[in-house]
Formats: sequence, C-alpha cells, structure tokens
Amino acid sequence: MPDAQEIQSVLDAAERAASSGDYAAAERLLREAASLQESTLGPEHSDLANTFNNLGIVCELTEKPDDAEAFFRKSHAIAAASLEPDHPFVATSRKNLEDFCAARGRPIEVPVVAPEVEPKPDPPRPVVMDPPSFPQHSAPVAEPPAVAGQRLLAIGIGVFVGVFLLVLLLVWMRGRDGASVAPAPGATHNAPAATPAPPSAAAAPAPAGATTADRPASPPPSASQRSRPSRLAGPQPDVVSAQLCTALSTSSWRCEAPGQTVAPGTLYFYTRIKSSTATTVQHRWYRDDRLRQSVELAVSPNTKEGYRTYSRTTVSGAGQWRVELRGRDGTVLQEERFTVR
Repeated sequence: MPDAQEIQSVLDAAERAASSGDYAAAERLLREAASLQESTLGPEHSDLANTFNNLGIVCELTEKPDDAEAFFRKSHAIAAASLEPDHPFVATSRKNLEDFCAARGRPIEVPVVAPEVEPKPDPPRPVVMDPPSFPQHSAPVAEPPAVAGQRLLAIGIGVFVGVFLLVLLLVWMRGRDGASVAPAPGATHNAPAATPAPPSAAAAPAPAGATTADRPASPPPSASQRSRPSRLAGPQPDVVSAQLCTALSTSSWRCEAPGQTVAPGTLYFYTRIKSSTATTVQHRWYRDDRLRQSVELAVSPNTKEGYRTYSRTTVSGAGQWRVELRGRDGTVLQEERFTVR
C-alpha cells in the first residue's frame, strides 16, 4: 500500500509539470495520485477533493471540458461531504464549478432524468360465457301428502315456542324496570359532585400577583450537554516569512522579489514557518478570484529559524492574481497580490 510520502512525491511531480507548462504530464501524474489517494484514504477524503480540483483545472487548460466538469463536480461533492460547511475549500470548489459552467454555458445543477417505464400489458379480459340452459318444467311437482303434513306440524311447534319465549322476555324486563326505577330511601336524583384531585407539584399555580418572569428559569445545560465542534483546530504555525519571487535559490534561499506588476512567466512563493509540531500548509494561486492551483506542503517541526518550503506556478494570462498561505484548517495566514500584464 502506498504511503503518504509516495503520494506527496507524485503530487510534487505533477506540480512541477504544471509549472513548466507540461499539462499532459501533470494530468497523468494527478490521475495517478488520485488513484493512490482513493485506495489509501478512501473515496471521500478531503485530499482527494483537492486533487480532483487540480485535475479539473488541468483538463480545462487542455480543452477537455467533459473531464474538467466531472472532476470539478467530484471535488465539490467530496468537499461538501468531508469538510465543515464553512470550510474555505467547500466554497472554493463550488465557485470553481460555477465559473466553469458559466464560461461553458452549462447548467450547474444536473437535471435528473426519470427512467423510462415500459407500459404494462393490459390484463386479459375474462371470458363471459352464457349460462347453461336447463329444461323447464311446465308445472311444479306436487309433494306427497305425508311430507306436507310433517311440514305443517313443524311450523306450528315453532310458532308456539316463539310466543312462549316472548312472554318470558316481557316478564323479565318488567321486573328489571321496577327494580331500577325505585329509589333508595332518602336518596335524590342529583348526581354526586366529583371530588377534585389534589394538585401536583408540577402543576401548582403561581402565587397571586406573580408573573411569568417571576418563575425560575430552566438551568443552563452542563458542559457535557453543550454541542462541541466535530473537529478541533490545532495551534496555528508562526509565519516568519512569505515572499513572492521571480527567482529563488534553494541553496541560499535567496529570493528576487518582483514589483506590483509582473510579466507572464514562472513565479515562486517562498515561505518560512515556525511550528512545534509537524503540520501542513497550502499555497493557493488565484487569477481573478478563481483558483488556478492548490499545493499542500508538509512542514517539519522547527522553532528556531523556521522550516523553509515553496511552490511554483506559471502565470500565463493577464489579470489580477494572488497567492495565499493557509494553515491546515484553511485559515489564511498571509496573502500576496500582484498584477500580470
């Protein structure tokens, strides 16, 4: 399984390829890094969202709009699912997707196409058959005399038993009505009043003259009941230096700083950071408020002179540019603005 150092080396190679204008190599390396990140970190990690965002930028530069749109959408979907709603990269990934769709005349929200449903065949209709015809007798068949006499005897017995039961029922109901109507000695027809239940402590009325404000308020939640942030940010590193350079020597770390207006070409962003623990920072390059490149750099612990690191990009279009130095939690630590003409 690849480790973090191997993935970072691939991302660094992609960054160098993009800085030199070799976008085909940058795309190939970024796709390799995304595959390694997905197998190592999972398909919903924020680092993968950053790589997909850079892939979207490279594919847009190489005129692969379909691939660029797919990567921008993946980047925003992963960022929205893995980061806090107010994290800067959630807004940045959304802004990149909106700008791309606006420039290409594409809808931001993809319409949902309902699946086609095959029509169900009509159920078979039941076959109605004509009822069978039977031969009809021209005259009813007469019963034998013995059967007719037994039927009359059974009807007479049934009538007698029914009358007898009806008489018994009337006698019983009359006796019951007489017992229920006769009142007990000294009793009245008024129903007794219901005895009120004693009031509970929770429903006790407020004393006379008291208002709602006089009642004690609910106690505040304890510390264990208060909502806590899902992710705690560590201490911010101390920025010793952050410079924009037209040339940078890594042997002596000498930086040639440009003016406010620079010509198209290669620029460096050199940073020196003090930190008591290992951390990461981001260098984010923008053109006209649109993210063009984002590089995540590892920072080793160094509390004396500070840990030196840099990123490099090629500014190839006129406009208002800026580069940001951000901490691990997305906080902007320093920003440099310049104009390309």
